Amino acid sequence: MLCIQVKKMLPEYVLGEMDDKNYGQIKQHLDHCENCRLAYNKLFKVSALFDKLPENEPDTIVKIRFYKMLTHFSATALQKRQQKFNFAIGNLWARRFVPQMAVAVISLFLGFLAGYTFSTNGETKKQFLVLQDQVDQMKQMVGISMLQQTSASERLRGVSYSRSIQQPDQTLLQTLLTALNTDPNVNVRLAVVDALYSFHNEPNIREQLVQSLSQQTSPLLQIALIDLLVDIREKKSLEALRTLISNQTVSDVVRQKAQWGIQQLL
Repeated sequence: MLCIQVKKMLPEYVLGEMDDKNYGQIKQHLDHCENCRLAYNKLFKVSALFDKLPENEPDTIVKIRFYKMLTHFSATALQKRQQKFNFAIGNLWARRFVPQMAVAVISLFLGFLAGYTFSTNGETKKQFLVLQDQVDQMKQMVGISMLQQTSASERLRGVSYSRSIQQPDQTLLQTLLTALNTDPNVNVRLAVVDALYSFHNEPNIREQLVQSLSQQTSPLLQIALIDLLVDIREKKSLEALRTLISNQTVSDVVRQKAQWGIQQLL
């Protein structure tokens, strides 16, 4: 064993915290190496001095202060953990309550559907339709809840979820329209434009889309809305498109797109 290896392991050797194999190798090395033996002797003397130091017991006042401080720290830490726990539960309840309820109702609906397969009397059919309506309402609530989250990624998920609802109610549609006009995240608003394409035949949606075109200031949103209005052949947007063209503060790209939109709709 080399001297550098021995000197690194000397503290463990002195304290007796070493396996038998290494202990034997170091002992054999010390028997033949004077430099390492001198280093060992110095370290051994220091260790012996520490062993002779008296163990001072703290006086009563120090003990009282220490335990008082420890008790206060434990109580404070426990209180903070409790507050964090309550906040997490409250936040989880607020954000996940509606989706969890939706899952429960949908599961109930599937179970009821299984029963409906084996029973087709009039009362069962009536209950089936009522439960189906409840499931649809719950799905709408999930979409609205997700669209109102503070996280942009959660709102994007809400927009995507809303697109899967075939017959949205006015509350969900209005929530989507509000997001289109006021959401601070451009990506969310762009996703809403895509989602509203699926619902453009719903009452007042076309009119709201035309009005939104006049409110938007983002070139990306303006272009996306022009494409949508052209795709659904909404000729009532012609006036809004002409207004964009005449507005000198609007991007040249947007004005060119508006001109293109007019040509497509005429």
